[in-house]
Amino acid sequence: MTRASRFATVAAVAAAVYLLLYLNLPWWVLVSTGAYLLLQVGWGLYTFNDVPAAQDELLMAAGANAQTASAASKQVQDTTASKERVSLDAAMEFSMPEFTAAAQEPVENVPTTPRGLAKPHRLHVQATRNNTMVTFTMPTGEPLANASGGTVGFKKAGRSGYEAGYRAALRIFEKIGANQTRWRVNSIEVLWNGFGQGREAVFRAMMASEGEKVRGLVKVMTDKTPIKIGGVRPKKRRML
Repeated sequence: MTRASRFATVAAVAAAVYLLLYLNLPWWVLVSTGAYLLLQVGWGLYTFNDVPAAQDELLMAAGANAQTASAASKQVQDTTASKERVSLDAAMEFSMPEFTAAAQEPVENVPTTPRGLAKPHRLHVQATRNNTMVTFTMPTGEPLANASGGTVGFKKAGRSGYEAGYRAALRIFEKIGANQTRWRVNSIEVLWNGFGQGREAVFRAMMASEGEKVRGLVKVMTDKTPIKIGGVRPKKRRML
């Protein structure tokens, strides 16, 4: 029985006594009504004293059930975690490939991109009016091999021709093929500069059967020819 219920019971008793006195009812009606009300109040107080004990028993039972459920849940989670750990360990044990000691050694002096990929080597093709120069470099810019119209046997005006550029390209392709493993060449970036006859010659040589191996390594092509917009008076043209 709550405090509000007790207050309502007392208020009802007082109201009933007042009405009985106000209506001038006989004495036996007053006595019977008062006895009934006293019984009601006594029963309410009795049940009110029993409610906390019952509530305590219910709370204790609920707490015990909650502890049992928590222990069972924790045991299930531990069992599941142990099974997952065992399965993960087994998967790692059987999925890890076996590498040789040589393959596990780190590769030195190989620059990488932000994504972790090895940067490509560079093939610079400079085709001017007077010569064709082809240079193969490391990704960082250190030269590894070079060829030009002069190094393949052409002199003076012959160095600027189509044939000189073609032979210079074949010479550099041979060097790349012979040292691909030693130079760790996995990809190549071709950088074009100039519009001389050797530019077309190098491109045709790369598309021919002699350049098939190098062509398969080419991943990027970039034209780095500077574009002149205005500027100072150009240099006097060389007369051959």
